[in-house]
Amino acid sequence: MKIPLIALSSVLWLSVHVSAGAQAPDNRAFSPDIAQALEASETQIPAPAAASEAIPLDAALNMTPEELRTVENANKALMLALAGRHDRFGLMPETPLSREYAALAASVDHKKSLDILLRAMVGICLKNPGFGQDPHKHLQAMLRGIMSYLSGEGAAIEFQGRHDLTLHFTYAAYLDMTYGYNLTRYAAMRKEQQDSQQDGNACDYDDYAASMLGASWADKNMSELAAWLNKWETGERKLYDIPALQFGREPHGIGPQSQKLREADAFAAKIMQ
Repeated sequence: MKIPLIALSSVLWLSVHVSAGAQAPDNRAFSPDIAQALEASETQIPAPAAASEAIPLDAALNMTPEELRTVENANKALMLALAGRHDRFGLMPETPLSREYAALAASVDHKKSLDILLRAMVGICLKNPGFGQDPHKHLQAMLRGIMSYLSGEGAAIEFQGRHDLTLHFTYAAYLDMTYGYNLTRYAAMRKEQQDSQQDGNACDYDDYAASMLGASWADKNMSELAAWLNKWETGERKLYDIPALQFGREPHGIGPQSQKLREADAFAAKIMQ
């Protein structure tokens, strides 16, 4: 995978996904047309975008705010905006709290392991005096802080022996906390569609599965979040225990296939119960 993690492919797509224990965050506003489009296809895996939809990076960066309001252009621009290279559109904003967590991440003796880093950071998050008042805010900031750390000093941290899987997991967890499960799932699929058309790259279902593991890890009701995180702080739950991802890849030029995506979805949901 050449571009770190997911390419967000829909402009602020309303998360109305209702899984076991899932709860759509309520602190965002979305345009009615986008909300209706998602509601109409709530149970469907969106069809992969045609290769012709891809646009050059420079073109996406030069879009005006007016152009970004259209679903088609926003799909393309946001794919690039959340690819990990930049965030010109302010979709993954750093905050003073996320910067605090980034600094704390740098202090963890993680031995280049996402499992160790995540366990330590969850403990730090749970012990923060503000967590009880706003657990969503703190977990979101913690994940954003880890993302910042991974883009710098933490660039060697691995999940199942791969740094790119670390990025997939972490970014997807943050996106779920920020934009919801459906948006994250769609973005992960569209990232693999993008990779399938990129020279020297391909659709990688292990990348997609790692994204959905991250999204499923974060996709919890606020009422159960503290208990869920406690399991990870104590080591009752570990990333080490997740079976090796072996979903395979498609040949270059072949986009993601619905059945393989569903298999990865089911795997991630079962693991993160």
